[in-house]
Amino acid sequence: MTGYMAGLGPCFCCHQLFTFNVERVPSYQSGPFGPKEPICRSCIDEVNARRRAAGKPEWPVFADAYEPQEVA
Repeated sequence: MTGYMAGLGPCFCCHQLFTFNVERVPSYQSGPFGPKEPICRSCIDEVNARRRAAGKPEWPVFADAYEPQEVA
């Protein structure tokens, strides 16, 4: 049997609730043992625009980062 799973949580930046693929969503980790905090699509787009403008590499965003993931 196959199903789908999605995470639901607040964005690290704007604190709005959103759904995401728990294994693929861009996230911020505040130290080697800190929890990974998911970042919504709007915020990661803004973060990457600022990084581009500053000449820094963008954070990768997987195509399925904001879609439910298939689970067996």
